[in-house]
Amino acid sequence: MPSDDPQFQYFDGQMRASFPALLAQYEAQSAVVAPSGTLDLRYGPHERQRFDFFGAGSGPSGKPLGTLLYFHAGYWQSRDKATFRFIAPAFTRRGYNVALVNYPLCPSVTLAELMDAARASVPRVLDHLASLGQAPGALIAAGHSAGAHLAVELALTRWPELGARAQAVDGVIALSGIYDLVPLVATSINDKLLLDIRTAQAQSPLHRVAPGAAPALFI
Repeated sequence: MPSDDPQFQYFDGQMRASFPALLAQYEAQSAVVAPSGTLDLRYGPHERQRFDFFGAGSGPSGKPLGTLLYFHAGYWQSRDKATFRFIAPAFTRRGYNVALVNYPLCPSVTLAELMDAARASVPRVLDHLASLGQAPGALIAAGHSAGAHLAVELALTRWPELGARAQAVDGVIALSGIYDLVPLVATSINDKLLLDIRTAQAQSPLHRVAPGAAPALFI
C-alpha cells in the first residue's frame, strides 16, 4: 500500500505488534494509581460523561498551580480514561490537579455531539475545584490523538456563562493530534465517525485558529 494512502497513514501504518502489551502495562500501572483519585465524577447525563480527579501536591505558594484536563486517544471511538490514570502522579507531584475525562464514543453519537458533550466537562471541573475551596488557577487541556483534537477544540471554545473565564482554557498540550479531519473520510476510521467532507471540515480546528487563542505545545 502506498505510504501516501490515507488508510496507511492514519491507521494501517500506525499498527504495532507491541500495542497490546503496552496497553496492558498502562492498565496495570493505572490500577495502582486509581485508589489515590476520586473516580467517575459525573459531568453530564451520558453514561460516559465522567471524569477522574487526582488532587495536586502543593506548588511553591502552598496551593495547586492549576489543573490538567486529559482526553484519551482512540479515534473518538474506543479506549477509556481508566487506562491512562498512570499519568496523574507525574503532574500531581509538581503541583497540578489532574482530571482524566471520558466522553461519549462514535457511532453512538456524532462527532459534533461528542464534542458538545466533552465541552460540558470544563464548567463541571471548575465547579469541583470550587467545592474543594480552590481557586481555578491555570486550566490546561491536554490529550493524545483524538484527545489532542478535543483539547484544541476546548481552547477555541468560549463560555459566556463563565463570565471572566469565558475563554476557560489557559493552555494546550497536544500529542500527535488530528486537526484536519478531511483525510479520514477515505479511511476505515470513518466507518464509525460517519463524516462527509462538509462535516469533516466543520470538525477540523485547523480552519478556525485565530489570534488570541491559548498558547499550545504541539508534539
